[in-house]
Parts: sequence; C-alpha cells; structure tokens
Amino acid sequence: MMKKLKLRNFLKGKIFKKIVASIFLVFVAYACFVFPKKEIRTFVQYQNLNQTLSVENDGLKTFLSYIGLFSLIMAVWIWRKELKVSQIGFIGDDGFSNFDPETIKRGISVEDRFGRGKPIEDGNTIRLNDDSDSRIDFEYNSFLKNEKEKHIISFMKTKPGNLVTATMIANSIRVSKHTAELYLFSLMKRNIVRRDAFPGAGSVVYSLVNSIENKAIDDFKEKWIRAVIIADYRYLSYKAGLKKFILDALVKTTEMNYVIEVKHSLKNGTLNIDNWINQLLVYEKEIKLEPVKLVLIIATNKEMPPEEIDQYKHIENLIIHFFNAKG
Repeated sequence: MMKKLKLRNFLKGKIFKKIVASIFLVFVAYACFVFPKKEIRTFVQYQNLNQTLSVENDGLKTFLSYIGLFSLIMAVWIWRKELKVSQIGFIGDDGFSNFDPETIKRGISVEDRFGRGKPIEDGNTIRLNDDSDSRIDFEYNSFLKNEKEKHIISFMKTKPGNLVTATMIANSIRVSKHTAELYLFSLMKRNIVRRDAFPGAGSVVYSLVNSIENKAIDDFKEKWIRAVIIADYRYLSYKAGLKKFILDALVKTTEMNYVIEVKHSLKNGTLNIDNWINQLLVYEKEIKLEPVKLVLIIATNKEMPPEEIDQYKHIENLIIHFFNAKG
C-alpha cells in the first residue's frame, strides 16, 4: 500500500513531469536530426531519355536542425535548479535577471544589478530605494521645463504687444500645439502670462501680464472704473470692411462699455492723437455698443502738458488717459 502511495505521489510530482518533458524534447531533437531526407529525387524526361536528379533540401534541413538544438537545450534547461546553472547557451539571465522575493528577504543588495541602492524594509512592505533616481529625473525635467518657459517669455517679448498664439509658441520651441498650451498654462498659473478669448470668436491669444499694454489697461481700470466689471476682453480681432483690426480691450461694467486702445509715445515722444481718435471712432461704429466710452491710453515716459488734450474735450464719450511707462 505504501509503495502504491509513493508511486502515485511520484507520478504526480514535478520530477516525473520533468522526466517526461525531457524525454519528449529529446525525442523531438532526435527526429529533427535524423528523419529529414538529405535529398529530393526528381524524374526528368527529355527526348525519350529518363534521368533522375538529386537536389539537396538545405533550407528545411537547417530549420529542423535549429528546432532540434533548441529542444536539446530545453531538455537540459528544465533541470537548471537541480544542476544549479543560470544559463545554457543563449537561454538564461547572464547574471542580470530580475531579483526574486527571496533575494529581497535576505536583504541582498540589488545595486549591482540595478544601481538603485538597497531594499528598504518598511513594516511588512519591502520596497527599493530609488528616490535618488526619481529626484534626478524630476530635477532634469524641471530644468528642461524652465528652459522652455524662459524661451517662451523671451519670444513673446519680441512680438508687438507681447502678443502670441499657441501655434506660434509651438513653432518657436518645436513642440506640438497641445504641449505649448501646457507650458503657457503653467505660466498662467504663476501670473506671468494671461489668456484671452472673446466668446464665439474661436481664437485664443496669450500676452505677458507685465506688458505695457496690459499694465496700462489695468492702471486705467483702477483709476477710472468704479462700477462692477462684468467682462474684460483683451486683444479682440475683427474686420472692418477690408481691414483687420485688433482692439486692445473691451471692458464691460454694469454701467458702461469701455472700448480701449493703448498707444505708445516712448521713443521720440511724437503724438498722433488725431489718428488714434479716428481709429477709436471706427471701432465705435463697428462694435455698435450702447452706452460706450472711447478710451485712448497713451503710454509715455514724460509729463504731458494739458494743452495737448484740451482740444479734444468736445468729444463727450472720449477719455484720454496717460500711463506712466516708467513706473
């Protein structure tokens, strides 16, 4: 009875299964090396003459030889634990296989294999100390991100009004439009860049918060507007006839609509107030808002004499605001 029980356990055990697998693999290898014919006989008839040609089938023979060799290696590989080997031919880890749980439990360093330090035991959880690599990767990615953002800011400063689109940024730093928008969003969160999109226009523009135009508009809002601001749209693009205009700002409050245009008088101090006001009058005609105030903001770095603007006081809905660009 005991012998039958031992035999049954043996037949169900791993050793027996390995023996059967090894015998099968050896048989496959034998068949691959012995049974394939070395030649193919072909009978050819030409002008009443019969002739037999023998042709070597080297391709099939070589293919089966590889299968036979692989079968022999596998027949030995399944006994690797008993033979205490880690590599046979091209099969094995070559000393760089993934560590197993037993290796970690014994506290053996995986530094030689992965260069990430030693395993750390944290209660019942065992983890690798790869914080150093993660920190370096994070710092490097942060460095690249900062470099891209610096380039974006420098690029925006070269554009009129520091005004750009995501497509322009993408072409400048050679990334996709979506990636450029992510960089711009990061700058928006830090209040370096502002994003403006007029409802229904479909276009989105970005500008530097500290550009002269934005600072001048914010200065006007602080000093002139007391009502509740409903909307503050910047850099609206629209067509008037065959011409395309970009209005610097349209500020809506509970009491008034302000059509705002910012002009510079920084380099030579020349003022073209007549032309600037005429441009605002065109905006008023095209926008068709009621009630409306036309706002001309002149960014300058010098004191302006009152007589410069006294001649325009007869325009009731016109406001001329001087912004100190030096501040």
